[in-house]
Amino acid sequence: MKTHVACTWALILMSGLGAREGWAGVADDRAVCEARDSATTAFDREIACTAILAEPGLSPSSAAMTLVHRAWSRTQMSRQTDAMADYDRAISLSPGSYIALNERALLLLREGRLDAALADYNAALKIAPGEAYPHFGRGLTYLRKGNKRNGEADLKMARITDPGVDDVFRKIGLSR
Repeated sequence: MKTHVACTWALILMSGLGAREGWAGVADDRAVCEARDSATTAFDREIACTAILAEPGLSPSSAAMTLVHRAWSRTQMSRQTDAMADYDRAISLSPGSYIALNERALLLLREGRLDAALADYNAALKIAPGEAYPHFGRGLTYLRKGNKRNGEADLKMARITDPGVDDVFRKIGLSR
């Protein structure tokens, strides 16, 4: 981990990110770290998130959300092991974050680790029972486990809560 962080900081310095004229520092980093548009690369998001994590005085909940954003970027770069480590750390910093649990469950689902994904979706839904995304993810997990009844019930609940949930999961390749 220390080697990776050192390499990331070396890339930041070599690219001149820290020396750009008019660069607003943490505010710019946060915007890039949280961006989920096609104009911002996963690599740029990872660098920005890493810079935020190095800021002194970052609260545990802010660090947890930044780790979730960085993990998402790392997943896009096919670095699942690093992403999982970020999700684990985010959950340890903020155990009540349904978002961190939901995002880790999504990675577990993609990896086919269905029992672990189901456990995270269940934990996320205990914290935020009305959220569409954990319901949809859990529904997909149940279907992959062969439990059509529970799977369809969760998908229905998710669609009632957020009619656009199918599109979100379709864009990430988990729904048709």
